Amino acid sequence: MSQRREFSQAEACIDWLLEHIGTRLVVGTPLGLGKPNHLLNALYLRAKNDPAIDLTIMTALSLQTPQAKSEIERRLVEPLRERIFGDYPDLEYVADMQADRIPANITISEFFFQPGAMLGRGHAQRHYRNTNYTHVARDLFGAGVNVLMQMVAPHPDGAHYSLSSNPDVSLEMLPEIQARRERGEKIAYVGQANTQMPYMTRDAEVHADVFDAVLNLDFRPFGAPAMAISDADYSIGLHASTLIKDGGTLQIGIGALSDAIAYSANLRQQENASYREAVAPIAQRFSDL
Repeated sequence: MSQRREFSQAEACIDWLLEHIGTRLVVGTPLGLGKPNHLLNALYLRAKNDPAIDLTIMTALSLQTPQAKSEIERRLVEPLRERIFGDYPDLEYVADMQADRIPANITISEFFFQPGAMLGRGHAQRHYRNTNYTHVARDLFGAGVNVLMQMVAPHPDGAHYSLSSNPDVSLEMLPEIQARRERGEKIAYVGQANTQMPYMTRDAEVHADVFDAVLNLDFRPFGAPAMAISDADYSIGLHASTLIKDGGTLQIGIGALSDAIAYSANLRQQENASYREAVAPIAQRFSDL
């Protein structure tokens, strides 16, 4: 276990990180929602302004809010962005990747882009990492990762955190992180605690001491508008929910159908009488299941 440091400002956390690890930083951070944006922005801007820092960020699916390309677009987009994304801080390195102006001392390496987002972007294309999600943990360590950064959800007891939206790769990496600590190697696991993140339990819940440092700073997580759910999707979702065993797990994606399945499963758990009434015709038609 580590001696955890807590910070309320991203800059102070980056000061500590540079002192603890040094100026050569290979940072692994989750795909999509799990990125600690304030920490990544502070670190990226620090390296951008200090060529002595050798920074590599390894990740995937760096999300960005809609950007206007004209005055008319701006007048339409800005109110929507404020309402939907609130205080979500855009990632500084994404804007520089799209403009092909990443400094020479910084490498951004991703293994999954939003479709078409990086067409013709030299840095992004040259440093694309072709890896399977199953092998991400292996490939991160193989590339020399010495910092893992992640957004987490804090527990009120102060002794636990949830890895929230991105527990998978992090849990796979934790034993190796601890082994390297015990060997005296310089490695850091840094979290950004955000009370607006969902608190997932079971294996996603970890003791606070797995982190070397935590930045306590909230912001609204990235969330695209939910599309309306059709009657057909509701029907499929209700049917699928009958096939899940109690205590079981179902992996679903993003979209209306997934929302319908999650809604139906929640209805089964929270309002079981209403749920049984809704599924009665399904139960009669598919009694063998």
